Amino acid sequence: MSPEELISNLEKSGWTKTIEPGGKKSGPATILTDPNTGTKVRIHATPGEGNPYFRVQNKGGNYLGDDGKFPSNATKEEIGDLTHFEFGK
Repeated sequence: MSPEELISNLEKSGWTKTIEPGGKKSGPATILTDPNTGTKVRIHATPGEGNPYFRVQNKGGNYLGDDGKFPSNATKEEIGDLTHFEFGK
């Protein structure tokens, strides 16, 4: 699935969309929020560096790993790796 397809699918499912300018490395972020749970998906479709990616945040703002949980015992660098999902991989 492409970033655009994910954005479209979430919007069609009722998620609300906002856009933030982002930084030099991450580029702009399209943020989709589930109004029922507060879960957010931050999509970086055109990062300044690297491939397009997304991250998922729970209502509390913690980034989640592929198991749906915050990797609490990980180092800061490991958390970045465990919660950063590239499109097409």
